[in-house]
Amino acid sequence: MEHLHAQDGDERTILGRLRTPTDRRDFLKWSGSAAAAALLVACDPSTTAPTTTAAPVSGAVSATAAGQVTIDLSTDLGILNFAYALEQLEAAFYIQVVTHLYAGATGEEEGILRDIRRHEVVHREFFQAALASAAIPNLA
Repeated sequence: MEHLHAQDGDERTILGRLRTPTDRRDFLKWSGSAAAAALLVACDPSTTAPTTTAAPVSGAVSATAAGQVTIDLSTDLGILNFAYALEQLEAAFYIQVVTHLYAGATGEEEGILRDIRRHEVVHREFFQAALASAAIPNLA
């Protein structure tokens, strides 16, 4: 890997390297590193997770009478429930995309979107089955 260090007065060399297109391998390497760093920050036990005075549904989830749910991200169940909530949203999004397909979509685009929808539904069902009774309620 090239280093971006340059001698004094050679800033153009650095800028030239930064302007070159990034290949897929570099993109995945850097985005994976960024995701890992974000996960480490999110899992930092020194941060205070939001709390609620509602009765707990499970050890990591609290619910209020208004149907709101608070997830405690300091526990494994809380993190899994957060992932489950994201998968519910992703599945709902792609269900709507396929149901109300945009005008001018090709058959290939429709097929790709249907595949993505199926994948997201499988992800949602996986988390629901894995969490069983500890799962948050279905999102509306």
